[in-house]
Amino acid sequence: MVLGLIVGGVLALAMISGTATLAVGAGVQVELAAAEQYRRLADEVRRLADLAITARSIPTSSSERSAAQLDYLRSRNESLQKILKEVE
Repeated sequence: MVLGLIVGGVLALAMISGTATLAVGAGVQVELAAAEQYRRLADEVRRLADLAITARSIPTSSSERSAAQLDYLRSRNESLQKILKEVE
């Protein structure tokens, strides 16, 4: 009888310990999954930030090119105006 109680107690402790181990293992897996999701989200945020920086620089370079072309056309127009005045 006493032996049965001891064996039952040991089995109960083993079951509690096994359940706790499984719960800890599941908790670790949840934390690992959350960490992986965080890394993926951080990578996506970095990628979008890089895209935003690139997108902001495109209009600047485009407007700089347009300004340079406009300056060239203005100087060309002034040169043509001078030639026309000389011809008249």
